[in-house]
Amino acid sequence: MKQNVFSVFLLLLALEASAQFEQKASLNLSAGIFKTLGDKTIISVPLQMPWYKPGIAADAGFQYNLSKNFSLVAEIGVFYSSSWDCVIDGYDWMTYEV
Repeated sequence: MKQNVFSVFLLLLALEASAQFEQKASLNLSAGIFKTLGDKTIISVPLQMPWYKPGIAADAGFQYNLSKNFSLVAEIGVFYSSSWDCVIDGYDWMTYEV
């Protein structure tokens, strides 16, 4: 399964990658969704990232080619996940008890 995902990633990268030497500047935009993966607990202690719900991501960038061998890139992105939800054995890790 991991080999298939990696192969698809390389295929998409090859389809998207192109030389921009003929263009002096380019604007790049992207958007998508994400889900953090991984083991949720280690010895009954929750790990932070796998408990986040799926979110959205957006990215914008600007590339300016100074020469055929050198270009400058400025990029900004935002990721948003609605909440962190962790309940293990009936205990909600987001609660506070006195």
